[in-house]
Amino acid sequence: MRSMHWFALLLCCAASLAQGLPTYTVVGEVETEVVEAFNNAWNRLTPEHRRLLNGISLRRGAEFVLPERMPLEYRLVAAAAMASHNGVRHEITVYDAGVRGEAHWNGGLPSDESLNEFLSNFADLVPDDGRRDDRYSRWLAFYMPIESWNSGGEVPKGLPTPGKPTALQRFVENGVWHALGGSATLEELLLHELAHAVHSGGAAGRNLSERYGSWATLSGWTLTSTGEPAKGYAHGRMMVERPIVLIRLLIGADRGESIYAPASDARSVNIYSSYDLREDYAEATRLLVYDPGRLAEVSPHKLLYVNAVGWNTRMDAANPGPLWIDERALRDAPWFGRLSEGATTLLLDSRVDPVAAMAVLRAHAGVLDPADLPEPHGAFVLPADYPEHLSSRLADGRFSITIGGVEHHAHPEAVRRHAERAMIGWLDYSQVELMLSGLHNGVDEAEAEAIAAEADPDRRLDRLGLALLGPRTPELRRLCAQLADGYRGERLLVHHRLRVIAFASERGEAGVRAVAAAEAAAEGEPVSQDLVELRAELARAAIERGEFQAAQRLIERVPGGTLGALRRAELWIKLSRVEPEFVEAASGAVAAEADAAWPELALKLRFLAERIGQ
Repeated sequence: MRSMHWFALLLCCAASLAQGLPTYTVVGEVETEVVEAFNNAWNRLTPEHRRLLNGISLRRGAEFVLPERMPLEYRLVAAAAMASHNGVRHEITVYDAGVRGEAHWNGGLPSDESLNEFLSNFADLVPDDGRRDDRYSRWLAFYMPIESWNSGGEVPKGLPTPGKPTALQRFVENGVWHALGGSATLEELLLHELAHAVHSGGAAGRNLSERYGSWATLSGWTLTSTGEPAKGYAHGRMMVERPIVLIRLLIGADRGESIYAPASDARSVNIYSSYDLREDYAEATRLLVYDPGRLAEVSPHKLLYVNAVGWNTRMDAANPGPLWIDERALRDAPWFGRLSEGATTLLLDSRVDPVAAMAVLRAHAGVLDPADLPEPHGAFVLPADYPEHLSSRLADGRFSITIGGVEHHAHPEAVRRHAERAMIGWLDYSQVELMLSGLHNGVDEAEAEAIAAEADPDRRLDRLGLALLGPRTPELRRLCAQLADGYRGERLLVHHRLRVIAFASERGEAGVRAVAAAEAAAEGEPVSQDLVELRAELARAAIERGEFQAAQRLIERVPGGTLGALRRAELWIKLSRVEPEFVEAASGAVAAEADAAWPELALKLRFLAERIGQ
């Protein structure tokens, strides 16, 4: 009978392949019950999910055993593993423990060195009465909480000696269920792993920082080293949380020394979800499918997030549906009333990614009642000097949603933070692009000809703007003179900026005329990116001519608190480098800019301030 069922599953997969439908691949010999569990989990996914995960492999593995040279905490957590997802290989592996439904410790008695290193992680849990350095006291701090777990396995008689394998077996055997808050079937565990595959974008694995970072805002996950919002990356690479953090959480301790941390008010559904932001997502997904009432009770905003299938699979803010649990099923659910609380959290929590918040609400607009939602926020208004190409991206309707005829906007602080990070990202990427393009060495005649040949005026200006971050070579100044007349009319300030770059760095009649015309054009103009850049060029030209007092006055006339603040800081640094008597004034001015700026922009300005006088 089991072989016939296995044959039927193969026929189903073959039929899906023949019809061009998304499917999975079974690699090697895999027990029928494992394939059946995986197939059931696969069929719990929506067609959108399955398209994203098309071609994922299922394979069997033996015990997940790490070498003895690895720290004991890594070996313990590995021994408890029942299944895992490998995003690089686009596969899910089921281990012997998953088939048995029970993990085994096969590592024997740890070496003294390994055990002592492991127990050092619990020194802070020992009363500070002179026993913190005592090995046995540290062992009891680890083991005694495990005694309280309700276990059907072997219970060592008395208090076991440090490192005793039967004691480690008890931890491994029951740790999984303690982390999950109860037992789970193999099908549930496999859906958890499929959720990891969805969260990482399927086989393509694109936009990981965006995918992880967006979800992480729902629990306020941060990098402990910097306090910055977590995106799954630390120390320059993708990193999961340290295993010792999970062990500490399982015995009721705090996280200790960790890579990430959720906010103190994060609503985690179980211990495992509070361990790492990726497990947070996978557990929310598992509960949405198998115990949505529990998820709705603890974290209704996470239920809404995971339920918006188009957002989770395609990161599509404009078309975030369909819903995993459709509108009719949502209305009939006994926990339906909890959805308004989840929607309220998405609207009122300023830490939540505003694009995600609005996308998730957009997907559920048909089941939300405006009477159950808070008073709408006013729309966030970008500063006038905010970069134009970025502001156009922020004005595409992603930050608002109409529910029952009432327009709601994302939290203004969340939108401000999003705008700030977009600007910082643009500035940082521009420097990288400058290096990759070779323009950090200046524009030569060939590059100048290529920029001049660009047909689209906006694209031409973008390429020129990148070149202007590098040295102002004679070829670049001649290019600006050549292109200036192409920006009369609506971009008149750009026209004057290019003429200032071309002629005003040296004394002479052409420079005087360019400066006079530019100052006349700038007078009375409303604040904009073009005005900021023009006034910044006037100040830069004065520095290059050696007119330092005039340059100081011109720096102070650069308007704006975002791009303008950055340009003023850059100009103060330039002035202090060519004329040391301005070092003190520059330091004070840039420090004042940082005090008044947006928080992350302030960090960048303070970094610039440290370079003054160097």
